[in-house]
Amino acid sequence: MVEKLNVLVSGKVSQGVYNNFKQEVIPKGAKFQTKGLMDIDYLNVNPNKWTTDKEKNDLIKILITIISSSTRRSWAFTTARSSWRL
Repeated sequence: MVEKLNVLVSGKVSQGVYNNFKQEVIPKGAKFQTKGLMDIDYLNVNPNKWTTDKEKNDLIKILITIISSSTRRSWAFTTARSSWRL
């Protein structure tokens, strides 16, 4: 999924990406890079206004929702399996 997000923001400049704790994850004015996108905690990232392109921002929001949803499901499954091993 991060690869798809990378395609969306390829060549774009960040408008400042923040997590839900208002900490800057990708600084304003920085170009998006794969490594930076892979380091983001998608469960706690604010999906709003990553770029100046409204259409791209809407697609980014959708993709982040999908990424965080699949991460939550994966985490819940892993946690449930771990508790079975007691």
